[in-house]
Amino acid sequence: MIKKQDKQMHQVLKNFVIIFIPILIIVMILTSLYVRMNIENEKSIIKIKQMNTAEIVNANVKMIFEGINSDGSIILNSNELNLFIKENSVTENRNEVIRMFSNIGSNKKIQFNPDYQQ
Repeated sequence: MIKKQDKQMHQVLKNFVIIFIPILIIVMILTSLYVRMNIENEKSIIKIKQMNTAEIVNANVKMIFEGINSDGSIILNSNELNLFIKENSVTENRNEVIRMFSNIGSNKKIQFNPDYQQ
């Protein structure tokens, strides 16, 4: 009788293992696939965010350099600077150039010190 119960218990245990192990393996494989898909999705999201950030930074830098280029063109083509270059000994020309740089600095929120000596 005990041997029969042992055999039945052994058979139940054997059947349990035969059913449980494949199910456990399938669950582990599916979980692994799910985790990998989530990792790939997160990588894609991060890559898209980085590309968007890079585009924003690129646009900001481009805008800054366009402003600098525009200011440089205005300064180079200004009558004040041209007169100062031609006749740099005239104090009035120097004052006009200083005033021009001061105005540009005020518009750009840059402090300009006309007394600065290099």
